[in-house]
Amino acid sequence: MAAKGKRERALNYQLIGSSGLAIFLILLSFSKNYYLSLILLTFSGFFMIMFNTTSNSIMQFNSPDEMRGRIMSAYSLVFGGLIPVGSFYAGMLSKYFGPEITFRVSGIIGFVGFYLLFRKRKELC
Repeated sequence: MAAKGKRERALNYQLIGSSGLAIFLILLSFSKNYYLSLILLTFSGFFMIMFNTTSNSIMQFNSPDEMRGRIMSAYSLVFGGLIPVGSFYAGMLSKYFGPEITFRVSGIIGFVGFYLLFRKRKELC
């Protein structure tokens, strides 16, 4: 029962992190003030770290001891390996449509991910 509570709490943190990141990316897309943009970026970073850390913890918590190294290796490869893809996507979108649209589209994609995670939350706990 205690493990289920910890799993639910971790999933809630993951949901908060993903939704917070999406919200602050969309808000950032409308910002024209330098100092407001710094504050929004700070909050975006906070929620991104919250999501990443919780995802990492969930992976480790749900992995059997004998497979944990392999699973975390694959997780790190996928997580780190997608950075160039995301950089290409953001660069191309920014080049043709501008950074405002890039932040807005990224926030919308983040909300889609949040929605999918939110719909599956009962199955994941």
